[in-house]
Amino acid sequence: MPSYSPWGPPGAPSGPNVRASELRALQQLRTGAIIALVVALLSLAGSVSLGLLGGSSVISGISASSSSGSTNTTINVNAGAIWAIVAVIGASAAVQILGLYFYREAFVALRANDRSFSTPASLTIVLMVGLILLIPAFVLIFHALVAANGCVLSSATTGTNAPPCVGQFISSILAGVGLLLLAGILLLIGVIGFLIGIWRVGSHFNNSIFKVAAILFIIPFLSIISAILIYVSARNVETELQRRPEYPVSMPPAVPVWPPR
Repeated sequence: MPSYSPWGPPGAPSGPNVRASELRALQQLRTGAIIALVVALLSLAGSVSLGLLGGSSVISGISASSSSGSTNTTINVNAGAIWAIVAVIGASAAVQILGLYFYREAFVALRANDRSFSTPASLTIVLMVGLILLIPAFVLIFHALVAANGCVLSSATTGTNAPPCVGQFISSILAGVGLLLLAGILLLIGVIGFLIGIWRVGSHFNNSIFKVAAILFIIPFLSIISAILIYVSARNVETELQRRPEYPVSMPPAVPVWPPR
């Protein structure tokens, strides 16, 4: 009976190639978890900072002017703060895409011997595309808002109540919102596929902590714990796999004794 039995569904292929694929997948999972942990920490720090600052960093001032018996209120938007937010969103999305790349490589490595990872590997690409679309969507929306705000400010100085230039930016806002909706749909589909992949990693290696990590991933502000659990579980399974013999060890055939005693 072989002393090395790989994880996987009944009847799965065995041998040194399977062992190498599993080790490679676990290493990719650990790398992806480290990147996900960094993204989660940065996102948490950004959310806390934005909550503490409130809208004071985006809205620089509110002014009121009176003309012809009517009062016009103008909100001054800090364009630099808005573009800083866009830059943070873009950087966070880029790092997340890098982490998803390593997660997908893990699914691909396991797919070679377990076809149940084909769907998660494909849907992780959908998730990456959704994150990529977020960047131009926010750029279009915030660019239009900043430009429209400048148009309103310039019109307020001339006493125009209905600045015609605002209509020029409606198409940009609609395009940005359209991209944002498309990105949201792709993100929803991709996240479902990604979570299925992490869940199946737990089934493949008979490790329930991976499944717990998949559940915690969808709970806000618990993605940090999810990344930690994925890293720790991948490291533990990798250590256990490395301790196993690489090749099956079989007992030599018994030599019959004749004449029988």
